[in-house]
Amino acid sequence: MEQLPQNDLNTESHREDDPVTSTSPQISVSEFSCHCCYDILVNPTTLNCGHSFCRHCLALWWASSKKTECPECRDKWEGFPKVNILLRDAIEKLFPDAIRMRVEDIQQNNDIIQSLAAFQKYGSDQIPFAPHTGRAPQQRGGGFFSGVLTALTGVAVVLLVYHWSSKESEHDLLVHKAVARWTAEEVVLWLEQLGPWASLYRDRFLSERVNGRLLLTLTEEDFSRAPYSIENSIHRRAILMELEQVKALGVKPPQNLWEYKAVNPGRSLFLLYALKSSPRLGLLYLYLFDYTDTFLPFIHTICPLQEGGSSEDIITRLLDLREPTWKQWREFLVKYSFLPYQLIAEFAWDWLEVHYWTSRFLIVNAMLLSVLELFSFWRIWSRSELKSNPGHAEPGVPQGRESTARVCVDDGKV
Repeated sequence: MEQLPQNDLNTESHREDDPVTSTSPQISVSEFSCHCCYDILVNPTTLNCGHSFCRHCLALWWASSKKTECPECRDKWEGFPKVNILLRDAIEKLFPDAIRMRVEDIQQNNDIIQSLAAFQKYGSDQIPFAPHTGRAPQQRGGGFFSGVLTALTGVAVVLLVYHWSSKESEHDLLVHKAVARWTAEEVVLWLEQLGPWASLYRDRFLSERVNGRLLLTLTEEDFSRAPYSIENSIHRRAILMELEQVKALGVKPPQNLWEYKAVNPGRSLFLLYALKSSPRLGLLYLYLFDYTDTFLPFIHTICPLQEGGSSEDIITRLLDLREPTWKQWREFLVKYSFLPYQLIAEFAWDWLEVHYWTSRFLIVNAMLLSVLELFSFWRIWSRSELKSNPGHAEPGVPQGRESTARVCVDDGKV
């Protein structure tokens, strides 16, 4: 009776030493290895196909290939892969020392850390959308600016529709009405639009009741003597140059944004959309197809000649536009390449006195679009940085662990 316990103890000790009945010594690290780095799984992530990989290996694979598929069987995964918690806990209990060594190596590798951060951000961006929708993730940082731009665009459309549907102003009538039919008041209105300096001669034209037909017959000699007595030769030349344009067109040429819109409604709508959506292509279109009428006034407005002359010189220069100098082209090309919306803002700034609210609306729009474009460039640059990082090993990582930084870069081949 007393030998039974001793036999039981011998049986128990025999079972503990028996490699057949004891399972734990038979489990090796190779049975829990990642198929990318061929090392023990760290934060194992199981895909829909059943294959499991280290979390950072899957992140490096995604960062280098931008593919949402299994690195081994190439099956597409659905949703965003998550860590297999049951498998992770089992591996950490079985091989705590190996896991601790691998985690220390991973934490010292900046490439892996950046790839994991980008992979997690990609997963966060996918959450609001249903799978297989094919829609791109929303840019969080640009949401505010996009909303403000959408609101401003809506206000602009309402104002344009109201302006187009309302009765034409007397300014707009002159760009459609033949000069021979102008009244004396309309001639004075045309004269005042040449600039503040032209108001000096307003009363002289009104006293003579100069209408459109009489205006067409006036010469520089008539302007220089009574009753007009325009003694300033620059003023006479400016009036005559504008008068020549009126004679050539038969109507008043557009001199502000609303008059340009009244004469060219289709082109104005096209430029409004083109300069907002793609300013570089819009300006290139003006250079190729509308050089004299639109591009030359535009470039002389935003890149004026640094002559330091008086306002009279500026009037003459704007009425007789010359070819831009190489300094103007240099300034224009720099802004055109890096800050195209600033060109639009500078052009609108020049029209503040004529178009008070419209110019301010355009300036605010251009500022927001510039910020949004810079934000988009920053996102592209940061993504390219993350894409180029996985191919390089961190200098401080041990040689035996260096394979984790190069895993799956060559289309899943190690």
